[in-house]
Amino acid sequence: MNAHLNTIRGRFAAAAETYEEGSTVQQQAIEHLLPLLPPSAKRILEVGCGTGLLTRRLMVLYPEAYLEAMDLAPRMIHVAQQRTGHTPQVCWRIADAAAFHTKEPYDLMVSNCALHWLAPIAAAIRHLMSLLTPDGCLVFSIMLEGTLAELRDARLRVAPDNPPGLRLPDAPGLLEALHAAGARVEHWAEMDFEEIHPSAPAFLRHLHDRGLTGGGVSRGSRPLNRAEIRGVIEDYAQRCRTNDGGVFARYRAAFARARSSCLS
Repeated sequence: MNAHLNTIRGRFAAAAETYEEGSTVQQQAIEHLLPLLPPSAKRILEVGCGTGLLTRRLMVLYPEAYLEAMDLAPRMIHVAQQRTGHTPQVCWRIADAAAFHTKEPYDLMVSNCALHWLAPIAAAIRHLMSLLTPDGCLVFSIMLEGTLAELRDARLRVAPDNPPGLRLPDAPGLLEALHAAGARVEHWAEMDFEEIHPSAPAFLRHLHDRGLTGGGVSRGSRPLNRAEIRGVIEDYAQRCRTNDGGVFARYRAAFARARSSCLS
C-alpha cells in the first residue's frame, strides 16, 4: 500500500469515533445522492462506507439485496458494525477499492464522498466499472477541485515550497474518465456547500476529527511545523472571516449516475 493510502487509512482510523459528529456535508450529500439510486438491486457494493451513514440507508431501501460495505480503515468498519448492528444483511469488507476483485459482479455500486481519495482517479473509475454487471449502475458523490480551496491557498502562501502532493479531481477529468471506462453518464450535477465554524482553529480541529487531513491532497513532502500551522490559522482567520466572527469553509461536489455500456 502506498504512502497516500497509508496516511488516509491512519487518519480515518484515528477519527472513527468522532467522524459522524458534525459531518454535515457528508450527510447533505447523502440526501442528494439517494434520489439517483435505482428502484431495485440484487448485489450492492458500497465503496468507502466509513461508519455506516449511507449503509444504514441502503439497508432500508434494499432490504432484500446482498450488500457489501467496504472501507480501507479497519477501525471505521468496527465502528460501522457497532452502530449498524451485526446483521446478516451486510457483509463488511476491509479493502482498497482500487485493488478489489470479485468473482460475482454487482448490479449497483454506491459511494458517498469517498472516491476522491482514489488516485489516479481515471484508473480507479475504470476498475470500479469493471466490477459491474452489464448495464450495472455506479452512483456516487465526490469532492471536486475547489473544495477547501481557501485553506489550500492559505497553506501555499505560508509554505509555498511545500505544496500538497495531489489535487482533487476536476469535473472534466472525471467525465472523461467515466467515458473512457465505457460508462453511459445518465446524471451529472455539481453543487457547492458551505459550513460555518466558530474559529479557524475550530475548523482545523473539525477536519482532524473527520479524518480529512490524510493523503496527498492534504500533505506535502514534509509536515508543516508549528510556526507554519500558526501562520495558516492566522491567514485563514483573516481571509475567511464571517460577519459574526467565525470562518467559512467551502466544498464543491459532483453527483453522478453512470451505467455500464458493455452490453452484449
